Amino acid sequence: MSICGVYTALITPFNRNYSIDYKSLEQLIAYQMDGGINQYVVAGSTGEGTLLSFDEKRVLTKKVVEIVGKNGTVGMGCSAGNIKEAVDLISLAQECGASFALVAPPYYIKPTQDGIIQFYTEITDCTELPIVAYNIPGRVSVNMTIDTLTKISTIPNVVALKDATGNLATISQLSCACPQFKVLSGDDITFPASLVYGASGTISAISNYCPNLVRNIYENRTTPNLVLVNNLVKICQASSTVANPIALKYLLSKKGLVRNILRPPLLPLNNSQALSIDNILNEISSIA
Repeated sequence: MSICGVYTALITPFNRNYSIDYKSLEQLIAYQMDGGINQYVVAGSTGEGTLLSFDEKRVLTKKVVEIVGKNGTVGMGCSAGNIKEAVDLISLAQECGASFALVAPPYYIKPTQDGIIQFYTEITDCTELPIVAYNIPGRVSVNMTIDTLTKISTIPNVVALKDATGNLATISQLSCACPQFKVLSGDDITFPASLVYGASGTISAISNYCPNLVRNIYENRTTPNLVLVNNLVKICQASSTVANPIALKYLLSKKGLVRNILRPPLLPLNNSQALSIDNILNEISSIA
């Protein structure tokens, strides 16, 4: 399959009792579609995936696949701490009708580069579902090297990479060395620049809040609009004041799309943090 364009890494809305708020989920997806986005990833880090149970991921993914229908694409976050759990999640993604699985190296254990290559080799041996590898050292504590990524790109069924390092050199080197291997930005603030360096699109957290803006930047990648890029930078600065998706849920609650509720131990912004974000947003003339 071809992986390109804008994918929104959907947040997971919650009710006051921390159950999944499917009514708000439908509202959020409708807002995305109005902004021209029909490609999504569910149960990733933006979607508080590690705080969802296996059954919740099943219902959530099936619901999004159902809402999106044949005109859209849905991937599921399948990162785990070990090979068996990752394989179980990938099987679940396939069962739910997801088009691909987004999989980072096992977190916490800090595997070697050879161990990471073996990990992707073993999980792909267990499934026919396309795999998008995920380089996110901020959460995994291990950065995949260019050599490792080049080797992973040759593994059958690993079709793309989401790179959240913000290292544009990585995107450029990998795009030149492995032109058949798609690279997606996973770092919103460097997303516009990543397109120049060879990225095929983005799996974006901030597009939850401003889908039309992110889509416009992608569609006008050959003639960048610096006003749009500057607005994106400011929104990213606002959303990155705390760990994702804490600020993002605050932003979306201001639009009336979801409640500002996260699952503990994640907590909503305090008043000082919220005021700081409000001040940044007041500087932006347009976010469309």
